Amino acid sequence: MKNQKHALALYALAAVAFLVVGIFYFRENQKIIDIHESVENFDQIDKLDKVMFWTGIDKMILAAIPDEMLHYTGGPIATYTKVDENEDALKEAVELDSSRFAYFCTVDPNDFNALEKVETCMKEGALGVKIYDGYKNYHVLALDNQTMLKIFAKISENNGILLMPVSTSNFRREFENMLGLNPTLPVICSHYCLSSKNLAVLTDLMSAYTNLYIDTSFGHIDYAREGFDTISGNTEEFRKFFNDFQDRIFFATDNVVTGFESKDRDWLIALYRDYISILTESEFDSRSNPGAKYMGLKLSKAVLAKVFSENWNKLTAQ
Repeated sequence: MKNQKHALALYALAAVAFLVVGIFYFRENQKIIDIHESVENFDQIDKLDKVMFWTGIDKMILAAIPDEMLHYTGGPIATYTKVDENEDALKEAVELDSSRFAYFCTVDPNDFNALEKVETCMKEGALGVKIYDGYKNYHVLALDNQTMLKIFAKISENNGILLMPVSTSNFRREFENMLGLNPTLPVICSHYCLSSKNLAVLTDLMSAYTNLYIDTSFGHIDYAREGFDTISGNTEEFRKFFNDFQDRIFFATDNVVTGFESKDRDWLIALYRDYISILTESEFDSRSNPGAKYMGLKLSKAVLAKVFSENWNKLTAQ
């Protein structure tokens, strides 16, 4: 019995050593930058940093999140409560380790001081601005409204990036107008521009507007599982899409890291690994959704390098 326990302990130690070596090998050969994630508060940074280590993610770009999105219960919102407090937590994370963290501030377009907020946050070190008004439940002003266009122009003047999810099924016309009116503003339309189930629309948009980028995040776990199912069932179409637009796609998760007990370190590690595997593997057993098996894209090393880090470094000139 004693020998058996000793053997099990050695096996466990060898497994951990193998995993750590694998992480460092992967990190050395494939840098990963997650360009879109949010945290509930600064208390979650230590947990996130550990998750990044165990998943081989080198850097995380955090976006300030309103209280309403942290505790969303459905229906229209259109308010940005406590977003400044959340942004302060992100600044603290960047001050702690700027090699691991950077951030987007978040601006309420209906705030009379929105232009001043953009100017201030960019001067304080933000890489750009996130705006939620492309969501149906946040949409008050049309995306091509003059107030919105002034905000976009201010971001562009400060050499910033716009991060904005857009429901293309509801707001495609005004989204195309704003893209055409701001050709020098890099626009990252998160969550595959909410068009993963309609790649034809997304392909048309990406083909027409060279300042349009997307990220691979899906957000809430229900949407992530639905998104993985969509990719898994349409691998040829998604692989072609990634190959066609390989220079304008960023790796991201946007799971929103909170103190909620189900979002512990192990669960986050499992989810982030699924996000990586859907791009790198031909098929895999889900770690975050036990019992599920997904078909992945197994993108080429060259495409993966761009999606995981090179595209972001190029956009931000790092």
